[in-house]
Amino acid sequence: MAMHFCAYTVLLLSCLFAEGPQSTTTFPIPADMHETWPGAKLNDAENQLLKKAVESDLRVMEKDCDQKTPFESVNSADLNLGKLGHGILVLMTGSCVCGVTGGCPIYSYVRETGGYRKVLGGRRRDPFGWAFAVVSSNTETPDLVIAGNAGGGHIVLSLYRYDGNAFAPQACEVLTKKDPDSAASWWDSSQIVVESCAGK
Repeated sequence: MAMHFCAYTVLLLSCLFAEGPQSTTTFPIPADMHETWPGAKLNDAENQLLKKAVESDLRVMEKDCDQKTPFESVNSADLNLGKLGHGILVLMTGSCVCGVTGGCPIYSYVRETGGYRKVLGGRRRDPFGWAFAVVSSNTETPDLVIAGNAGGGHIVLSLYRYDGNAFAPQACEVLTKKDPDSAASWWDSSQIVVESCAGK
């Protein structure tokens, strides 16, 4: 069983950052990780524009699915993306491509003339997860952190940075509780061991 877990974790981590940098550094666990998705606060016209963008991406993502995910079943949250302006983070809840435990694909969109443009997701590998944070960076656009399960009591945190066109993988780390039976929060750095994905 331990061997199966190790193989699963290695495969998941290699998929997560196959195209990204293999940095051996880690980053701080964000203090304000959001596990709930309150819904984007949009008027009817904006909601229709977002729906158009999301449904287009859902059709591509679910091309091999027997059942399609309706827009009404996705979760969303508003984001302040600095120079990029108002952003929307969308969790494709209920999609047939959701992982058994890892989470569901997460996309982000920003409002531009004529509609919403996708700035996270769809680059051959979609971010999967269930929790998120917006953290400061050394640029005018903040970074995004996505949390997903890695199985066996581990969490993967992936850091994405805006490259002028979209958010690209920047760093990845694995969180493990010091006491596996503890009810401590995953976001309590005093109770967590943090390792770089590249070191796993």
